[in-house]
Amino acid sequence: MKEYYNLLAEEQKVKYEIKEEKIRLHNKFMQTHEKQIRVLDVLIILMIVFNYCAVFITHALVEKNAVELNQTVQYIEVNPVQAKVHDLNTYTEEERSEIVEYINKMAKPIIFQAIIWLLLLLVYLYHRSYVFTEEGFYILRAVVAIYFLFLTLDFVNDLGYFVGAMLFR
Repeated sequence: MKEYYNLLAEEQKVKYEIKEEKIRLHNKFMQTHEKQIRVLDVLIILMIVFNYCAVFITHALVEKNAVELNQTVQYIEVNPVQAKVHDLNTYTEEERSEIVEYINKMAKPIIFQAIIWLLLLLVYLYHRSYVFTEEGFYILRAVVAIYFLFLTLDFVNDLGYFVGAMLFR
């Protein structure tokens, strides 16, 4: 029985030594590839910005088409005191429900994107924190490059469509 506990203690010691060696290798790897890691971090930030810009451009195009169909714009004050001071109308209950519906329609894609980006960032940070081999770093660079390519193309396509819609109404 004593040998069993000695083996368990030895196993724990070896696991600890492996963990410490991985940390040491990771730190050394990060020092040698510091500039490339910074470039990957900048690409991740640009991907987030491009993706949210694409969402807003798409929403602006949809709203622009909806406004062109209705052709009516009316200014209504939410605050009843300000409405009396500036001689404006206040919202009716039906209009308030339309506002809530519009906010929900706008908020759902943004919240969905935020959840997706939170998951992707957590995965990126986990792999960035534990990479210590060249193969792992190649995989990390390839995944970031592919995501950057797709999201940049999405943004550029939406931006081109938006500019084209503005120029050739």
